[in-house]
Amino acid sequence: MPEPDRGEGVALQGTTGRQPTHGRAPGLPPDLERILHNQRDHEMATVLQDELLDVELRSTAAVACTRYVASTDMLRVGGDWYTATGLADGSVAVSVGDVVGTGVRAAAVMSQLRSALSAAALGDHNPGAVLDIVNRHAGLIQSADGTTAAYAVIDPERRLVSYACAGHPYPILVEPNGDVRYLEDGRGGPLGIDDASTYGVGTCPFEPGSLLLLYTDGLIERRDEPLDCGLERLRAHAEEYARLPSSLASDSMIEALTPPNGYSDDIAIVAVRLVGTTSRSFVDAVEARPAQYIEGRHRLRAWLQSLGIDPRTQHDVLVAVGEAVMNAIEHGGRELGVHHVVTTEAFADEGQVVVTVNDCGQWNLDTTRSRRLDTRGRGLTLMYGLMDHVEIRRSRNGTQVVLTHRLDREDLE
Repeated sequence: MPEPDRGEGVALQGTTGRQPTHGRAPGLPPDLERILHNQRDHEMATVLQDELLDVELRSTAAVACTRYVASTDMLRVGGDWYTATGLADGSVAVSVGDVVGTGVRAAAVMSQLRSALSAAALGDHNPGAVLDIVNRHAGLIQSADGTTAAYAVIDPERRLVSYACAGHPYPILVEPNGDVRYLEDGRGGPLGIDDASTYGVGTCPFEPGSLLLLYTDGLIERRDEPLDCGLERLRAHAEEYARLPSSLASDSMIEALTPPNGYSDDIAIVAVRLVGTTSRSFVDAVEARPAQYIEGRHRLRAWLQSLGIDPRTQHDVLVAVGEAVMNAIEHGGRELGVHHVVTTEAFADEGQVVVTVNDCGQWNLDTTRSRRLDTRGRGLTLMYGLMDHVEIRRSRNGTQVVLTHRLDREDLE
């Protein structure tokens, strides 16, 4: 399957002087050369799209995970976008959109509409009003007609999500009890068709522990089946992965929904959770300052205690998570001067507690300036020694540490 958001750079070798005929490396069979060329173009498309869709969510009210996957038969940039923005009143705005077509033209239109949406959101927090503005703007852009979009605003104080859709697939909401529902209100036609169109707004409760998923149609559409089949398939997998951290849930759904021959259209996804706790989930976000994590540690301790986990296991989890968070605070952006937020998501069931720590820094991608993940010399050792499984994932968007500790059934009674 296409790798979501891995972000490995593609080395482009400079050229001077006389070149080999047709750029062919000596000794490579034509078929292998073509495969390598297509793979390079696919990787370049993904990297370029990542740069166009750069997101830095500075809110500590919610955790947002974004993913972009280039289709297997699209070797150029495309027209899918996502956004995740903290607004001035403390709410969090997210969107996805899909411009008709592929290639540079679609990417250019996508960039203009994405920027227009982000600017409109700064002046009006009503999703319908925002799409009204973007719709009028789309009417002025060549090839923007037919663009679809979904836009949602999460109000953490009222625990409410309001949303509007312009011809776009329904957002999906997984509630804390595991129930899955599509958000079918607040609908209007695609952008750029009628500049007099107005968009209604749907609302629904959005409690801690809920997962909101916005996505483009490449995730669910298949050429040989009705759209309803894709929607039902997404519903089933959203329910299955509801108790995973947002990043792992997104990756798992992308993998599970991959057709046998790969995706035929590119995909953009935003998954959002509110900061807060339930009887089985913990979501937190802190500014990347050591003093801020002290409060986060107290919140995590209180949650672990509420589960009835024995004190020794609590201690192990707290120490391991603390090391991961402090690494993110100290190194996940400091060298590049990035203002960033560190997020923690934890889920517990009868057999284990899984904690995911994310930062948005890019220090680890520059090998000429980066340091070891932990310069204090003991963080990784503690994590591996105290937890049953540790996984560290690097991408262009930062570093993710996944910590798993097995639990005895009686620990959660």
